[in-house]
Amino acid sequence: MSKRRRYCCKIVILTSLVWSMLDLMLIFQFTNVNPDNAGNLNTGDEIDEKFFVRISNDHDDVIKGRQRQQNGQAKIQRELAGKKESLGTHSVKNKPVTETKRKYLLRKFIDEEIAKMNADDGVKPVEPIQKTKGEKEENNLLSKFIEEDIAKLNSEDRKLESLKQQKQKNKEDSQTDPREKRKLEQPQGKVVEVQQNLPKQQRQQQQPEEDKQLEHVVVEEEQPTIPRLGHKPKFVPWSPDGYGEHGKAVQLTQEEDELSKKTFNQFEFNIVASDKIALNRTLPDPRPQSCKAKSPPNISELPKTSVIIVFHNEAWTTLLRTVISVINMSPRQLLEEILLVDDASLPDKYWLQEDLDEYVAKLPVPTRVIRTGERVGLIQGRLIGLQQSKADVVTFLDSHCECNVGWLEPLMAEIAKDRTTVVSPIIDVISDSTFQYSFIDMRNELIGGFGWWLEFKWFPLPQRERDRVGSDESIPRRTPTIAGGLFSIDKKYFQHLGLYDPGFDTWGAENLEISFRVWQCGGTLVIHPCSHVGHVFRSHIPYKYKDGKTPGTTLTRNNMRLLDVWMDNIKYFYMSINPGYSTAEYGDTSERKILRQSLGCKDFNWYLNNIYPDNTLPLKYTRLGPIKNVENGQCVDIYRRKAYESPVLVECHGGMTQIFVHNQHSNLQHDHLCLAASTKDNTVKERSCFLDEEKENPELRWSYDWQTKTFVHMSTGRCLDRGTLSWIENGQFLTLKVNFCSGVFSQQWTMDNMPTVGKWTV
Repeated sequence: MSKRRRYCCKIVILTSLVWSMLDLMLIFQFTNVNPDNAGNLNTGDEIDEKFFVRISNDHDDVIKGRQRQQNGQAKIQRELAGKKESLGTHSVKNKPVTETKRKYLLRKFIDEEIAKMNADDGVKPVEPIQKTKGEKEENNLLSKFIEEDIAKLNSEDRKLESLKQQKQKNKEDSQTDPREKRKLEQPQGKVVEVQQNLPKQQRQQQQPEEDKQLEHVVVEEEQPTIPRLGHKPKFVPWSPDGYGEHGKAVQLTQEEDELSKKTFNQFEFNIVASDKIALNRTLPDPRPQSCKAKSPPNISELPKTSVIIVFHNEAWTTLLRTVISVINMSPRQLLEEILLVDDASLPDKYWLQEDLDEYVAKLPVPTRVIRTGERVGLIQGRLIGLQQSKADVVTFLDSHCECNVGWLEPLMAEIAKDRTTVVSPIIDVISDSTFQYSFIDMRNELIGGFGWWLEFKWFPLPQRERDRVGSDESIPRRTPTIAGGLFSIDKKYFQHLGLYDPGFDTWGAENLEISFRVWQCGGTLVIHPCSHVGHVFRSHIPYKYKDGKTPGTTLTRNNMRLLDVWMDNIKYFYMSINPGYSTAEYGDTSERKILRQSLGCKDFNWYLNNIYPDNTLPLKYTRLGPIKNVENGQCVDIYRRKAYESPVLVECHGGMTQIFVHNQHSNLQHDHLCLAASTKDNTVKERSCFLDEEKENPELRWSYDWQTKTFVHMSTGRCLDRGTLSWIENGQFLTLKVNFCSGVFSQQWTMDNMPTVGKWTV
């Protein structure tokens, strides 16, 4: 019996004894039973029957267990992880076959006390006293408490026993010859082995060889009560018709779907679906035909790369699917090593400890797990991996990716041409709910940018870049920014640029910082259309930031360092629309400013004019501030920040979603969205106005009459007006529309310039 269980049992016994003594004292005080005649109560049975416990077949008073009666010896036992443990043996005569633990403890105490009193007194018995309703309820509650407590102990025992058996099984497995293991255990479904060093296309033609490195995946017992997933699941062998093959969505049963919903927030993706997919599943080839037809580069002339993957509390299948896809989809001559940087994953993610070490040791490509020891965040974790890397080029990937065919060669080829080029693959989307692999048609290709919220955003490829590359879909596209999760860079060039800003915390804005730095300091950023990597995009972060900081605090710090070092006067715009920035703590940036000066970097206006002329920053405007309705005093709110959604009228709060600019194109603009009036139904919607050709759309243009305080839609000649109540998501909101101008108060608006902390306009 464990120390904790013995302690719990002692507490229960002592509690029962104390309650019994209190009951006896109350009985002697408030009934006709007194110390002079108490000894005449004939047996403990009568005390139990009348005062304390109800001896019956009532199942509410029965704890799971057994009692056997042999030669007057009654033994109470309970089932404990498959074996019986005695709670004690006492001499009891004429007891019922079934009784509770509390009854037993009370009976023992009473028998001993009555034996002492009968030895001293010869008093005649008294009439038995009926037990009160309150005493019955008290007994039932205690019985229920003891029953629940022992049930919990039994559950814990079963879990401990299961873990012991699993550890013993793993130990035995590690001592078994891999080839014998495959012969003996594979038919029983306990251990399955897969060959790791063959491409997926050859799996059906070639049989596994005995001397290849094999993967040993032991099926672990599931926890039936608490669905904590992410561990090593039952091994899923590759099959041409398997779940998720060819990038298809995984279809779950109703039971699996319910489990996936319960466990979704553990990793912020459908781990049930992921566990059903083979680690080496096939994907559709999304490359344009011009990439496939192009002569492959001479691999012997390309640099090798170290692939660095930082993870924290990652699920087994998503992490290993990333690693296996890197191995299977990369020429072995280009792959120096894979470095997995464990950013202090929690101990309960046990599959990321010894299991992971043993697994990667058997891979055909040198793969190491580097443990940070303490939480450092993505940025510092990547720097730790870079310091231990051996190759001339480092390639950063997230821990829930899938590399596609031919992904690595184009990246290395661009760096071989120019070591100052930083190149990113096209990032395809892996659904967080079904793990369906989706890619973007080249006719709708995107590049990276940023906006008012100082966050990375995808935008349509501008016409100027289409003109540069022409009809050749295999030419890399220049991009103002990169997403930051997936890219390759020459290691010495990265060090020359100053690596990541060491003052950045965890992650956030580091992709913009390196994008600005590369362009302003003489480098080039491109996205290669011949390189595709899928990525699971999560809606929320399933883990905590280091040091207990909130995402908002961390991102504000990183943004302020970015603004202060690289964005010159434009920082005043962001500090004006985000008042909290002015008082935020962001550390000393003097060393990074010295670095910028030593590298001879250009100013941020050069970047905006030459690299990102399609930016949405209000460099020229007539008004900047909230649009307020004169009639009800409410403000226009962009609310959901999505194209073709309806702006709404809500109470003025001065937040970011209520800030608009009336720009030089006569747009009422918020970031990359502008208010547009429909000529068909007079409704007002949010429309994209990122590109210059979109800004000139007549449906997006408004003039303001300062005397009548009206916004007049240039295309229809109607005035902006308050609309009707409409259901949007989970509530009713007033929307906007255009009506014939009548001068009513609902058509009158004010748009006063908000206070600013500095000048940024040109």
